[in-house]
Amino acid sequence: MRSKLFLAAFAVLACSAAPWVHAASTYGNCAYGASLYGGCAAAAASTNPTATTSPDNTSGGNILMRQTPVVISGTEPGAATPTASLPFSRDLQLGSTGEDVRRLQQFLNSSSFAVAVSGAGSTGHETDYFGPATQAALARYQATKGIAPAIGYFGPLTRASVAGTSALAAPASATGSSAASSAFSRDLELGMTGEDVRALQHYLNTHGFAVAASGGGSAGNETAYFGPATKAALAKLQALNSIMPAAGRFGPATRAFVLAH
Repeated sequence: MRSKLFLAAFAVLACSAAPWVHAASTYGNCAYGASLYGGCAAAAASTNPTATTSPDNTSGGNILMRQTPVVISGTEPGAATPTASLPFSRDLQLGSTGEDVRRLQQFLNSSSFAVAVSGAGSTGHETDYFGPATQAALARYQATKGIAPAIGYFGPLTRASVAGTSALAAPASATGSSAASSAFSRDLELGMTGEDVRALQHYLNTHGFAVAASGGGSAGNETAYFGPATKAALAKLQALNSIMPAAGRFGPATRAFVLAH
């Protein structure tokens, strides 16, 4: 009886001391006293609130005090953020709207082809509307880069140039010929519409055969409609260059002349 009381007192004293608690949490030295009196687990729990108990050996009943790991998730401070490239996935022209128009204006402004000096379209004030100022700035960019026809239409060749691809690696003359060939792939006549009509008007305006002095059809304001003014300007070009009949119809002979000049 005395020996049992002595052991019980010893176990309580041992488990209440901090060093023995940590020893018990690591090695299970108080396992025997805990199994008899349940004192060790309670002492350890009150000393280290984050610790949990779990059976280490189900057959022997030993208990280990285990520290629950803390898992921290999230983005590492200062980690690099991927930079998105300029996404131009469609052709743009006068009247187009969208965030890609705004990005195009930003590109032009940052590349010394200012859309506007101040106000809407200027640096820091780009808009999502493709207006005459955007068209004019884009035409200047195209002319500088040898993209023909340089009429301010944002098509595949210009997208390739902006993206920095090798699509324009060919000499300017060859590139211009290829672009013109692509732009003029059909006959054109009074009443027709399309971007090839706009390209034709631009060609006429830049070669001394103005479609109009101002407004629609004039330099920088070319349209996609083949009207009487376009027909008259084309007839002048044909007459001056002996393309017969000089009737203002854009057929194979006139296309061949335009491609060569």
